[in-house]
Amino acid sequence: MHPPRLLAALTTLFAAAHAALDILIPEYYTLNITANSAFPITLRDRSAAGGPVRVYLALTPPGGGTNTVCVLAPSVATTAGTERTPLNVTIPANIGSEGRYYSIGAARLKGGRGQGYYYSTRFSVAGMTGNFTEFETEWSVGDSESLACAGYECARGCALRWVQPVLMGEKEATSKEKESAWAKEKTCIQEECPNAVAGAAAAKVGGGGWRVWVAAGVVAVGAMAV
Repeated sequence: MHPPRLLAALTTLFAAAHAALDILIPEYYTLNITANSAFPITLRDRSAAGGPVRVYLALTPPGGGTNTVCVLAPSVATTAGTERTPLNVTIPANIGSEGRYYSIGAARLKGGRGQGYYYSTRFSVAGMTGNFTEFETEWSVGDSESLACAGYECARGCALRWVQPVLMGEKEATSKEKESAWAKEKTCIQEECPNAVAGAAAAKVGGGGWRVWVAAGVVAVGAMAV
């Protein structure tokens, strides 16, 4: 599904009100994050059970709400309580423009999809070379649960080619027209965006033996104090 940004914003508020998953970024890095360069984050799961967590890049484009847009780490094992789980993530330069538009999102996995989203503080990323589009202020590109951030720019091209003319045209699209547009977008991403599938590789990382499913172009590393 491709939820409008307003619905995503309401979901964000609900998650914030019931927060039990912290996403921590060292202060130095919040001021010095650079595109295409890895930086550390830490997950702290304050739930009773713990379990696998998916980590996303979230965007707040000009004029739009905050929403997860692509996967940085498809599944990260966390331990409930005060123990922290560190990893490194990388934001591709072509996703958007420079500015305080970025944050890290996380959600517990249920049935293979994230349930209840939590967000870090927003931060700027230096060296960004992409451009946000009007489409992204209202609609999502592809499926943020399976779209790897390394393939976001290519997937955006598919969305602009097949979905934008239908959803943002002069006349209201029918349900059948919308479903057809999304199906064409999905086919386009599958056929033209080889880096767009999250979870294509696995890696065992860190001295503590954490296991992380790594999205294309993203490396996760071991223990790190925050």
